[in-house]
Amino acid sequence: RFKIHFTRAGRHAVPLADANTNNVPDHVESLADQYDEVHTFYHDTLGYQEPPTDENVASGNGGDARFDVYLLDFARSSDGQFVAEACTNAGRCTGFMVQENDFAGYSYPSAAVGNRVLASHEYFHAVQAAYVTGASSVLGEGTAVWATERYDGTMDDFEAFLDGFLQNPDRSLDKPLPGPVDPFSYGSAIFFRFLEERYEDTVIRRIWESMVPGANGIAQPTMMEALDATLTLQYQSSLAQAYLDFATWNLMMGARSDPSRSYVNGRDYPAPTMELVVPPVQETNLRHFYASTLYRVVPVEGRTSMTARVVASPGLDPSLDGLELLLATRTRTSVGPIQHVTATAVPTPLTTTSVTEIVVALVNTNSSGNSKRPSLCIGSPEEVDACVAAVSAGGVDAGVPPADAGSGGDTPPTDPPGPCWCAKVTSSFGGTWLVLLGLALVRARRRR
Repeated sequence: RFKIHFTRAGRHAVPLADANTNNVPDHVESLADQYDEVHTFYHDTLGYQEPPTDENVASGNGGDARFDVYLLDFARSSDGQFVAEACTNAGRCTGFMVQENDFAGYSYPSAAVGNRVLASHEYFHAVQAAYVTGASSVLGEGTAVWATERYDGTMDDFEAFLDGFLQNPDRSLDKPLPGPVDPFSYGSAIFFRFLEERYEDTVIRRIWESMVPGANGIAQPTMMEALDATLTLQYQSSLAQAYLDFATWNLMMGARSDPSRSYVNGRDYPAPTMELVVPPVQETNLRHFYASTLYRVVPVEGRTSMTARVVASPGLDPSLDGLELLLATRTRTSVGPIQHVTATAVPTPLTTTSVTEIVVALVNTNSSGNSKRPSLCIGSPEEVDACVAAVSAGGVDAGVPPADAGSGGDTPPTDPPGPCWCAKVTSSFGGTWLVLLGLALVRARRRR
């Protein structure tokens, strides 16, 4: 099903070792076997549809209908990429792979590992193109990193990328970071791992099926529409409920992991960034984007009980629809029972006599729309009551807020164009390949 294109001489030469003396370098044979294995896993085991063949491409189809893989020396500017070359009116595309010829000087422990990572990640982009092209880079790169982990959980790419997402929990789920190399999109694999564990791994394939133009009655589904349709129609859930559960699971990662309430391998995952705030807390006119979470860690400092309240900010949008509040005590190794209330409800105070801190999460479960502008009070019950009274009486700056800038909501950034999520593709092997340099360096730093 694959044809590997390589050379034995010059800059792009592959390693020439040929232990079985069949006149094909072992490196190339190993890679061909790797692609066959990945193909079997994605299509036969997980049930994804195959990419269209290139047999009807007028020229440059590699000589036949097999999927083409070209081995080139990227000189550490990149390690590989799927390139779409011909698309149907429905947006389904065929293409080819270009990837590093020998991985010399890369951070992969061996060329075999490099081949395994590249084959599983980049070929999954070809699988995605069998459904639709031009999807959000969050969906494209997030599910490709997820797929590599699902294929072989012993590789470390998944864990290495997570910080890019978890350091930005206050960013809307579907909004990539600006720039040619976006760690948020790659790190969003944690959300797709959550969906797999919370529901089943079939959910990822069903999301891609829901991305096909016209699926579920939506002419050109967005990532958020496909997520909500899949969860609603297939799992009797919703994106709002799933995102709330996701924010809850993320309270229990790293040293505080709890497989009975969160990820199976949560101990291997970094915790999301949480802001340390000193009580009594009165945060006014917060800007809270859709599908994002504001995490707060609050020291007890001798208080015997603590709580939190969400208050509509005077002079701003009074609606708290879609906002949910999570709060729990926590130690260095565990998180207590997590209390969940809607933003308009009054939670039961937490007993804090035997802990040193609590954690509070304000979750915006909306999947679109402008940002919310609530105020947040945290402290002892008496301190919170006083804070609520002060905010409600207008004891805050109720001026007109500036326009949103960058995390979704009022003025969201646009997604990268085109069908290939790893970089913009041109008709030559020129400078556009260099946009992956930053990602390659990030990967190298994290592996070291």
